[in-house]
Amino acid sequence: MEFINTKGRAPWMELAESIAKEMKGCKEGKEPMYSNAKKYLQYCGLKTKPTDGENGPWCAAFMNWVIGQTINPKTNMPYNHAKSASSLAPTHNLTKDKYKQISEPIYGCLVVYKHIKEWKGHTGFLYGKTKSGRYILLGGNQDDTIRFDSYGEMIGNVKKIHGFYVPKDYEIKDQDKLTDNDIYESAKILNIKFGIIAEPSTGKTN
Repeated sequence: MEFINTKGRAPWMELAESIAKEMKGCKEGKEPMYSNAKKYLQYCGLKTKPTDGENGPWCAAFMNWVIGQTINPKTNMPYNHAKSASSLAPTHNLTKDKYKQISEPIYGCLVVYKHIKEWKGHTGFLYGKTKSGRYILLGGNQDDTIRFDSYGEMIGNVKKIHGFYVPKDYEIKDQDKLTDNDIYESAKILNIKFGIIAEPSTGKTN
């Protein structure tokens, strides 16, 4: 699959939205979400099952697969990304040439959370913010599916926000910056809008 976004903002987001609509909140243990999540892990070179909570978290695999299908019109190649299922890939020395850290969050950027004690975390695409200032992420493996959820500076008491990133070859445009149009009452409103069947979030990200 090769995908070229024509909307102008973070070009990988149109594909991410499309998949979220297609999955409709289907859980990772059921089809078609199981096969899709497995495909994302395989893209990253892993044979683990997405239902394996310890070895099969696929939040980063989903993001990198989406970016990997999105063509940079200047290079006619996918935007820079690592074929990695690690949510902390943007921070790794071996893959830091694939991403660049940005000081202010923008629409579609990768929001990376790091576990306060362990070398793991969570990541998702920034879709907007709630009126209370929480980050709304469109992400994979959020309550075992692809859905919108909102998080603060911490997820639970163990995962703390580490930074914001974009593919290194992506040129940020003015329209990528967050505006009042990116502020929502809650993530629930977006799940309803996109036809995602989602019960209240439990905060589960593995």
